[in-house]
Amino acid sequence: MVGYWKIFVQHGPVNSLRGWGDLVRNVNAVARPVFAAASDATPADIQSDQLNAGNFIATEDDWGQRFDFNPTVYNSADEAHAAWQKFAQKRWALFKMRITTDLDPAISALSIENEQRGWLGWKQEGDPNPEVGSIPGFTGWADCEGWQAYYTALEILKDTKPWRYFAFAYSGGLPELGVWEQPGMRAYLELCAGHPDRLGVALHEYSFNDDLFNSVTWGNSSTDAVGWNIFRFKHLFDACDRMGIRWPQVHIKEFGWHERKLGPTKEITRRDLERAAEVYAQYPQIEGVALWTGARGWGDVDKQVEGLIPFMQEMALTRTWEIEEPTEPPVEPPEPPVVPPVVPPTAKIMLKNPTFEDGWTDQSMTAQEPNGWGLHIDFSGEVRGRKINGDPECVHKGIDQLPPDERPGGENELILDGFYNYKLFTSAVWRATLSQTIHDATPGAKVKLTVPVNIHFDGRGDEYDQEDTLFRVSVNHEHTDFWMLKKFDRRWVYVEAFGTVDENGVVYVELECSVKWEHHTAFFLDDLRIEYVSAPPVEQLPTDKPKIVVLKLAQEHAEGAWTSNATFAFNNFKRTITVSYEEMLTLMGAGNSDSYAIVVDPDYPSQQETIGMLKARGYKYEVQYYDLSPTP
Repeated sequence: MVGYWKIFVQHGPVNSLRGWGDLVRNVNAVARPVFAAASDATPADIQSDQLNAGNFIATEDDWGQRFDFNPTVYNSADEAHAAWQKFAQKRWALFKMRITTDLDPAISALSIENEQRGWLGWKQEGDPNPEVGSIPGFTGWADCEGWQAYYTALEILKDTKPWRYFAFAYSGGLPELGVWEQPGMRAYLELCAGHPDRLGVALHEYSFNDDLFNSVTWGNSSTDAVGWNIFRFKHLFDACDRMGIRWPQVHIKEFGWHERKLGPTKEITRRDLERAAEVYAQYPQIEGVALWTGARGWGDVDKQVEGLIPFMQEMALTRTWEIEEPTEPPVEPPEPPVVPPVVPPTAKIMLKNPTFEDGWTDQSMTAQEPNGWGLHIDFSGEVRGRKINGDPECVHKGIDQLPPDERPGGENELILDGFYNYKLFTSAVWRATLSQTIHDATPGAKVKLTVPVNIHFDGRGDEYDQEDTLFRVSVNHEHTDFWMLKKFDRRWVYVEAFGTVDENGVVYVELECSVKWEHHTAFFLDDLRIEYVSAPPVEQLPTDKPKIVVLKLAQEHAEGAWTSNATFAFNNFKRTITVSYEEMLTLMGAGNSDSYAIVVDPDYPSQQETIGMLKARGYKYEVQYYDLSPTP
């Protein structure tokens, strides 16, 4: 089978590339296609001002661009899906109004999004106060993005014209690993598999380096090539293989070296384009690759691209590769589906004494064990590397023991139900656990435990906000960790954990409180609840993780300085190098307990934020200094 040249040009709203019309006519004359990606107000990719902002997240503020980090925006999955459907209808109606009447669906594809991505853990670009954390995190919003693409695609498929839709257009180096497996993403990819002639995925691939292939591992053949930047599409295909989904059609809508220049010389640029084209030619699913850019306003890169048009025409007319008949990598047949047990809608699963109203037994003068619960206090051992040196008071607090503002209805209420809450507190290094066992639940059913917790730092300084205070909620040993940060001080936070009822109908529930530093900390608990659910939110990651070492470079460097530092780091450390918060956290999360990050030039603000993120998640790190071009 023959593979053809697929690398052509990305166009913008203002460009006039000499020779482009001749290229299209001459290549079409020999029955070979030409690929052109168009951005902004151009016929093949029209986006209104409202939809051209970049990220389209369904929040409660009328789909505005400010991300809502409250994980309880929607009270139920049904409510969320209804909102996403409404959003998709509005999005498509508005977008469709801007499509020019002469656009031919047979040779055009629509990309409503462009560079859909989260900045620094899903902050708005330019936001001085980014929200960073595992809830909702990048992959949490990827689920949302996937469902929005899914419902948008359904709207487009219903249209009277056979429009094609390529979703996402993630920027170079994105999305993170793990994104494609999110439920909404999986739903969209399965829809693509069912409609390969109508739906696909758009991506961008840049090297961000004079060496186009600086992140590429080549392997033994062109089909083995995979990279973090160039050829990142392979991570999408690998994810599809793991899920047993047919590979989607893909448009590489932007491709190149830098924002404002191509390769370091004309000879290297042409050599590298030919080498990249050979890889893309191996995959019929890659419909085209658009070299950045023929648009004006990006230095003189448009002139550099214009100078390549005769070369592209020659390659498109004469360059071919022998490729294997397109067969996707074999997918292991899925295990027979596990049919979940049918839980009647009226079935209930009950905690004993969930509101701490049913009395207690005194373990000691300062430890009250709530009826229905087991209380365990550690008197020895360590908490995250520090020896336990005290035991907490674990007691019930009644309304009459609280000031007016902490009573029900008060500004700082600490009782959510009834007349009591449960308080664990002291000024020491400590750990205490509440637990109970529920019997006679439905074997194999999924359950969700929700635990409201209100933690008081009581004047503690910011330096203890990262890894000091942990509240862990477990259901049959599947746990969720909530790390207390300064911004959550004296607020009710609803921590959820999911688990599976064992074959004997038993559910074991455990609530662990631990504090690393000798500063006064109080946990208040009240109004817990457990319920049957259809499925846990995210499949658990495998436990056989490799050791990973990541070099995180500062974001403050200018392009030249960053390139010098990256080259220095590569030559001296031979480790994965990134400037991205998201990529660093994704890699660290995939590593085992021996993994660590190297934070380069830690005095920069972005690196201080990096250290905070690593601490908040309990990741190891070390610092290195070799700043080659310090900021004035």
